[in-house]
Amino acid sequence: MSLKLGLMGKRQTFWEFAPDMEDRVYFEDGEFVQVGPLKGAKNVEFHEQIGEQEVVYVPHEETRTLPQVFPELKKVEVRGCFPPKTMELVKFMNEYDLYREETIEVDGKELKPRDFLFSLLLDTPAAKETPVWAYGLNIQVFGEYKGRPAKVTLKNSHPPMENWGGRSAYGKNVGIPLSIGVQMLANGEIDSLGVMPPEAVINPTDFFEELSKRGIDIQENFERYSR
Repeated sequence: MSLKLGLMGKRQTFWEFAPDMEDRVYFEDGEFVQVGPLKGAKNVEFHEQIGEQEVVYVPHEETRTLPQVFPELKKVEVRGCFPPKTMELVKFMNEYDLYREETIEVDGKELKPRDFLFSLLLDTPAAKETPVWAYGLNIQVFGEYKGRPAKVTLKNSHPPMENWGGRSAYGKNVGIPLSIGVQMLANGEIDSLGVMPPEAVINPTDFFEELSKRGIDIQENFERYSR
């Protein structure tokens, strides 16, 4: 589950919640199940800069790669969201069918509704602002430990935007992990050939240590339950 707070006008925002998005799926019992936009809503607690947010199914590669790397997995779901105002916008677009392919006329030009909205947002200063520039992850793994149900939760945290470059606080959460992966490749710490998902070739303990050196910490919580 992830929360991404960034520039509202990015086309990715529109793409992830389009009704015809075929890659928006979850994995269960060996099959991928396609879901509609804004489905699977649940509240998730992120680090303190973000707090609790409602997340929904989003298209992400982990849904497909994790079952390949860990074939024992029975279910994989990836949910996420953007800032609340952005989520209100995509809900509005879906409710009023503004993703449709039929064009509308604007000042003598034929435009698709979503292309018109994208252009409008690029020219609107308020659309480029958000009160918090941050990135949140909450990973929950359910299974068994010594015959009893158990749950492991991993959450990230990072310095607040005031201490971490303002808007750059979001970009650092994307760029730093990529940089670490490249450095591991350059240093020979990854010896697998071909295109591989990171969870298949990177030692997570080493990776988390490198993240921590750069201001991104991962907290782990383990819980056991009685049957």
